[in-house]
Amino acid sequence: QISLWGDVMYYVYLLTHKYCVESNEKDGDIYANTKVLGVYSRLKNARDAIDFFSGLGGFCDYKDDFYIRKMKLYGKENSSNTVHLVDYERFLYDDLYTYDVLGICADEQTANEMIEKARQNSHHDESTEEYDIIE
Repeated sequence: QISLWGDVMYYVYLLTHKYCVESNEKDGDIYANTKVLGVYSRLKNARDAIDFFSGLGGFCDYKDDFYIRKMKLYGKENSSNTVHLVDYERFLYDDLYTYDVLGICADEQTANEMIEKARQNSHHDESTEEYDIIE
């Protein structure tokens, strides 16, 4: 379900900071520390946020590790100016897990539907997976 409000499809910009914390040469896997920093309505706002975060401790040593991802905004139009970020974690072993943002929704109902669909399409052991909605 793509959000089409009138003749306009809405996109938002997801800002994350991701840097390598461990690399396994044997299997080629790279494990990263990922932080979601914000969802912005305009690309310029996301770029301005990078300038802000680049000066803060923890980020200033990894200034090249900011990522902006253009994403469709799913769901029904609302006037609250809040979005619901649907994320996914699958635990691998020890303290390592895989993380991704599945989508960004304008309403909680659409976010819950997105999680349900992801669970139905998953091929992994359910006990190793975790979905969350962040408002």
